[in-house]
Amino acid sequence: TRTPMGGRLLQGWLTQGLRDPARLAARYDAVEACARDTLAREEIRARLGGVRDLERVVNRLLVGAERAAPRDMARLRDALAAAEQVAPPLARLGGLGIDGYDPPAELATLLARALAAAPRSTLAPRPDAEAGELLAAGWDEELDGLLALEQRIMAEIDAYANGLYLTTGIKSLQQRRDSRTGQVVLTLSASDARKAPPGWSRVAKGREQYTTDELGELSDALLAAEAQRGDVEQAAWRRLWRRVAGEGPRLLKLAQDLAQIDLIATLAHVAVRERWTRPEIVADRTLTIVGGRHPVVCREVEG
Repeated sequence: TRTPMGGRLLQGWLTQGLRDPARLAARYDAVEACARDTLAREEIRARLGGVRDLERVVNRLLVGAERAAPRDMARLRDALAAAEQVAPPLARLGGLGIDGYDPPAELATLLARALAAAPRSTLAPRPDAEAGELLAAGWDEELDGLLALEQRIMAEIDAYANGLYLTTGIKSLQQRRDSRTGQVVLTLSASDARKAPPGWSRVAKGREQYTTDELGELSDALLAAEAQRGDVEQAAWRRLWRRVAGEGPRLLKLAQDLAQIDLIATLAHVAVRERWTRPEIVADRTLTIVGGRHPVVCREVEG
């Protein structure tokens, strides 16, 4: 199968076989339709590669806004885009017995607009260790304004540090974020420590890290802007999560439909490759096999 969901459904079909001739016939009809149209079948299988394990992604997201992972939200976005692409070839195959295949197009559009292309792995921003945003620019005006403010402050810090580099002539002078406090500090090599101007304050004993009054003010402003942006970002994330949670039952139904489509397409793919023949279900308690071959045994014998 092309998805883990299809693999789990296959296991269920194998362990819980059907005895109703009408349901068996409907399943065989779907596999036969898929086997006859190679282009539609292989297009579906190609699109299903982007769906991945939609069922488990949705279940993880529905646990709660604070526990939902941003990258799971991105996986949902990508899966919905792939699910929409499955619809045209599925329609050409007559629906394969799926009742009302209906990916939520509005939610797919929302996630495409709201999420960053590659969102960070955690909800909490970690400027010292991880780059990347959570939500896309242009989706929340207040969030965009705060991000622009942060960028202006960082530009001021960069300009200030570059000015110090030029005026002091200290070759090893660099600026970086302190991993404990988040403050921007100036770092020097041990050999250049004696060149630090009198107005610089050592940040921590035993470390060649310094700050100045102006740099301290800029750092405080940056931390305040980041904290405010974090609050606004979390509120926007919760709004987005509520939209996803509201579509929870529909998304789980979509996952079930995609698992069935995946399994039927896979069975048809294998049937064509192995030259299998559709069985004919009759009312008599008889079993007739003409030119039969056991698929597993033949594969082992013939290699």
